[in-house]
Amino acid sequence: QGTALMLHTAHHNLLYATGPAFGASDSGSRIILPWLRGEGLTRLDGLVLSHDDNDHTGGAASLLQQIKPGWLLHSLPEAHPLMKLHPAQNLRCQAGQSWQWDGVRFEVLWPDIATIANPAIKDNDRSCVIRVDAACGSVLLTGDLERQGEEQLLAQPLRADVLLVPHHGSKTSSSQAFIDAVQPQLALVSAGYRNRFGHPRADVLQRYLNSGTRIIRSDSSGAVTLRCQPGGWQTEALRDTARRYWR
Repeated sequence: QGTALMLHTAHHNLLYATGPAFGASDSGSRIILPWLRGEGLTRLDGLVLSHDDNDHTGGAASLLQQIKPGWLLHSLPEAHPLMKLHPAQNLRCQAGQSWQWDGVRFEVLWPDIATIANPAIKDNDRSCVIRVDAACGSVLLTGDLERQGEEQLLAQPLRADVLLVPHHGSKTSSSQAFIDAVQPQLALVSAGYRNRFGHPRADVLQRYLNSGTRIIRSDSSGAVTLRCQPGGWQTEALRDTARRYWR
């Protein structure tokens, strides 16, 4: 179980999280790098490591050894070993940062300065939360944010068409107040098939369904692709487009 999400604009590529490591194996070398080669992608303009959890950073070492992204944006401890693999342009994720690529705006909403400075706050609630605004709509990327972090965000405008569901749909996230603030049309759940955590929780999914949100789960759909179209978001699930009995 883990998260890895690639965002493409017309001329730029951003990877948000790198999936997990399993002992000597990791999703960077086994999944992401082969996928990048298959797509003909030879560079990353940016890499975001949302927070210090294996299921979001486990594939990063392999990636950083093979591909040097233009910059690294992270919520990791200062002495984290990954910092040595990318010495140039290591940027700490902090609310207020923003940039534009090809008419698409990216804005960091979380964590704020007080959260960064407070060692008592758990890593999940330090997750780098990024809002992406394009011509066809908006996307909210939330890492493993839990209720405490969600509550802090409620003071900001959060409305987004697509939501990467916080913390894989855990019982500690996706409060009703947060869902009401985001009002997503589509919720993406990144979760491993029959994962030991029981993600996504049935009661969490029900909250989204009660709010009129469509849900796509990676454990049942496989890799999910969204394309920004003039009329909105076109979705595609690998297990529908490349159906095989082993999937």
